[in-house]
Amino acid sequence: MNSLRVERYPDNKVFVAGGNRLKFTFDKDGNPMSAETVDSDGEVRRFSPEKEWTPTPEELASLKGDWFSEEAGATYSFAVDNGNAAESSCRSLVRVK
Repeated sequence: MNSLRVERYPDNKVFVAGGNRLKFTFDKDGNPMSAETVDSDGEVRRFSPEKEWTPTPEELASLKGDWFSEEAGATYSFAVDNGNAAESSCRSLVRVK
């Protein structure tokens, strides 16, 4: 069994999890502006925050239907009722024995 060790540096801007280091950049009010991770192979990935998306009823309606994920082996059904997300379901194509 593998264990994951997470370390936090005293400045609260850098975290280390396993072999990956995650460094945050904050604005003057302390809000996160970006994050950068360097994995054990030296590959750098940069992330920036996104504003929460609140879809219009029309945008939400454009998402209704069945969505298939080959990776998950499942179909997700998404419905809309009066401009709000409504019934949804997930059907797996993977059989468990």
